[in-house]
Amino acid sequence: MTEKEKLRAMTMSLRRLVLASQHCQDNYAKELGLGTSDLAALEHVYNHRPTAPRELGAALSLTSGTITALLDRIEKAGFIVRGTNPEDRRSLLINATPAGRHAMEWVYEQSDAALKQSLATTEGLPIDQLTTILEHLAQTLENHSKK
Repeated sequence: MTEKEKLRAMTMSLRRLVLASQHCQDNYAKELGLGTSDLAALEHVYNHRPTAPRELGAALSLTSGTITALLDRIEKAGFIVRGTNPEDRRSLLINATPAGRHAMEWVYEQSDAALKQSLATTEGLPIDQLTTILEHLAQTLENHSKK
């Protein structure tokens, strides 16, 4: 296999991984009674709380109107709460509720279980090295997407 063919095979494997991950996220969202974008927003809030709606919109590339509707849905489901920003009473901060934190822990447990199952069939691959490679690839792709 030529170098070009090896790179293409890797590109196709990465694309397949991304699509499979998206499919899993879709299923997790449905299990929680959310849409995929709702789950992405909940995950951001969970990992970056407290979060301002503007920050969330920028992170997810969504307009303020779209973010408002999305937050309404997630709040109605009981996964987030909006409160005033103590540093600027004109703005809001979003936090995950205990139910929202529990939901995200469940999502991560599902993902961990799938990875554990996969790693069990590929003995000899050190997790820390795989993590380093994946982080490097993710950073490179993030940088490439900003061009």
